[in-house]
Amino acid sequence: MNNRKVLRGFFQALGLADGEQQALILREIDKIDKRGAEAVAQSLKGEGFLLAHAVVEQILGLVMQRSSTHASALAMLADLEARYPPTAEGVAELRTVLEMMKNLGVPEQAYALNFSIARGLDYYTGTVY
Repeated sequence: MNNRKVLRGFFQALGLADGEQQALILREIDKIDKRGAEAVAQSLKGEGFLLAHAVVEQILGLVMQRSSTHASALAMLADLEARYPPTAEGVAELRTVLEMMKNLGVPEQAYALNFSIARGLDYYTGTVY
């Protein structure tokens, strides 16, 4: 699972504040599982995006992260919020979902944070899975 508010806050922290540009980047990120990280990186550096290599590396550094346990998911969120304060709202929403899953007895191996899940359509605004 992921939360689009986390990604949008992350983009904002990187200086990518334009909503339309963010939407295009989200659509591209959502293709990682189909096209691979290298193809998505090339797209983000190419026409239509023209993002700097360093920015693309930061984006890929985030979206390639996966949690393996409940505790690792919480640690990832704490680190993300500390490093990129604009992610706070999305981080809080994900923490709530994680705690609900734990309280409901969902096994840890049944869920994970995956920051590449972006769902490219604009009607997705919060938690996505």
